[in-house]
This record gives sequence, C-alpha cells and structure tokens, in this order.
Amino acid sequence: MLSFATIRVEPAFHEAREHRHYDAVCYRLEQVFLAGLEEDDPDLLAFGTGERMRAAFEAYINRRADELQEPDARTSAKQIIAAYDRTHSTSRNGDMLVRKSQ
Repeated sequence: MLSFATIRVEPAFHEAREHRHYDAVCYRLEQVFLAGLEEDDPDLLAFGTGERMRAAFEAYINRRADELQEPDARTSAKQIIAAYDRTHSTSRNGDMLVRKSQ
C-alpha cells in the first residue's frame, strides 16, 4: 500500500519542485527586466497595464531564449512565462489574458 501512495505522490512532488525552480528563475529575470525598463521604457514601468507588462516580459524572455539558441530554451521560456502567470495570478484563455480574483 505504501508503494502505491509513493507512486501517486511522486509526480506531484516533482511538479511542485519544478514549479519552485521556475518561480525562482522567473523572479530573478523579472527583476532584471524591470531594472532595464527604468532606462528603456520608464513609462511602461510606471503606467503599464498588467497585460502590457506581461506582453513585454514575454517578449523579453523569448528574445533571450532566441539569443541562447539552445534546444530547450523555448521550453524553458514557456515554463518561465507560466511561472509569471502563477505569480501574478493570470492565465491565458486563447488570445485573452485572464486575471484570477484574489
């Protein structure tokens, strides 16, 4: 019985650990992104909507993934954006950005 419980819990454990990893990476990259906005686009930093900030951050992450040119960079970029959405309580529904109520 215990081995069955371990098998069922293990995927959730690994998924949670992977989420924590990408949450930490996302946090650091978002800090770098925001620091860059101070010089590059201070109006977006000060007055940008959540949707505009997300779009700009996603473009930043995708640009960095393209520059890296490694096979898994795009997959990692998607995971980083998913972490951004978890952190900011947003998700994608087709082309629409949905903010979850707090």
